[in-house]
Amino acid sequence: MHTQVASCAEQIIGVRSAAVPADVRAAVDDHTLVKTWAMRGTLHLLRADEYPMWVAAMTVKEQAARRTTAWEKYHGISLADAQAVTDAIGEVLPGNCFTREELGAAVAAHLKRADLAERLSSGWGSVLKPSACYGLLCFGPPRGRNVTFVSPRHWIKGTWKEPDGDVAMRTVLTRFLAAYGPATVDDFARWWGVVPPVVRPLFKEHADLLAEVVVDGKKLWMTREHAPALEDALPARGAWLLPGFDPYITGSGSIRKQLVPPGFETKVSRPGAWISAIAVVDGGVVGVWTSETKKGRATITVEPFIPPKPAAKQALRVAGEAYERLLGVPVTVAWA
Repeated sequence: MHTQVASCAEQIIGVRSAAVPADVRAAVDDHTLVKTWAMRGTLHLLRADEYPMWVAAMTVKEQAARRTTAWEKYHGISLADAQAVTDAIGEVLPGNCFTREELGAAVAAHLKRADLAERLSSGWGSVLKPSACYGLLCFGPPRGRNVTFVSPRHWIKGTWKEPDGDVAMRTVLTRFLAAYGPATVDDFARWWGVVPPVVRPLFKEHADLLAEVVVDGKKLWMTREHAPALEDALPARGAWLLPGFDPYITGSGSIRKQLVPPGFETKVSRPGAWISAIAVVDGGVVGVWTSETKKGRATITVEPFIPPKPAAKQALRVAGEAYERLLGVPVTVAWA
């Protein structure tokens, strides 16, 4: 679950289940869910019992990464120093719970490189992400306003059972297609955060699990298990208000062009890699929405791309009122 914004992740889970935000936070607190950098180098919540599988797959991705002098210049650290930092994190973090500043100081002391402390204490964690891929680092309990980091192998419960990398990538590929198929090789590459040539061989290696389908004249991939369902598939029906960064958009790939009307793409995918909360009717994105809570009451304001029909408007109002369970206050739906 994408968790760049924690409240969005809680709502994404909540609109698909009986969970409320407190349930999600409790799952993080008791280490049932793990927060770490994962797909596309963005923050995710992953199930702790599946976390070693994700580490095995992300290790394959990290080992295939090609970093150049441009990467060094952008991140302000040499490839050699970045590798040394990753190795050092694996040495200093087990058994500890460090803030970013404390981790930077511990790594710098371990390497006897005081100049690295400041670099590790700032930024978006770009230097820390390889450590997350290798399963050396994940987020621990917050300390006031500061995030902390812990060793996943000491943090999650149970025995650490990490599968072979090829087995893990087979699982990731089929899980992606089961959730987001039909999809292209490029769609999977974009979602996973690599260039297409890196993952193209996977589609050949695991052809026994895949089925090629044709949608609107375009060849796409699904799992063999789910492909037969296309034959009897009916158009989507219903209305939803989906939170920001919802997987309906973040995982949609090339199909996003069919979901979002022409001319409104920038309303959904905004600058800074921000994905708006969306209004969906019969499968298509018909608008975006925001919420504001004042004096114990929330107002959800829907900004439709075109004036909605009365039935769609009523259905979206009902979808908005369902957020009372997630926001914990009465909700009113308004229209921009």
